[in-house]
Amino acid sequence: MAKLVFFLIFYFFTWDIYSQSQNKIFDYVVTGNYEAIQQSFTQQVDICILSYEDLVNKNEATAKLKEFFSKNKPLQYTIKHKGNSRANQSAYIVADLLTQSGLFRMFVYLSEKNGVTFVNEFRIEKG
Repeated sequence: MAKLVFFLIFYFFTWDIYSQSQNKIFDYVVTGNYEAIQQSFTQQVDICILSYEDLVNKNEATAKLKEFFSKNKPLQYTIKHKGNSRANQSAYIVADLLTQSGLFRMFVYLSEKNGVTFVNEFRIEKG
């Protein structure tokens, strides 16, 4: 019984940390913290911004985001949906992003490795 209680406490504690780290990517977008975004990316990132779509290295992905957000200054985001794999090794988040030039939808696919959350895919579509 004690093992079960310990497991449940550990599971929910790590789940809360994992969930918080998932949301940080959107905080980084709104605050323009591109260094933190870049650190969150895997070495190769599937990036889709409007009509641009490619698998690029993390430097190119960051440059593409900077370019997009220089023309579309982020104001706020609202998380619309999120989900996790059964083993909590990957997750996705869908959010609406309000910018000075309009509304966009962001989709982020994340994975967790050794307690660190990484962004594998980042999509921005017209909302």
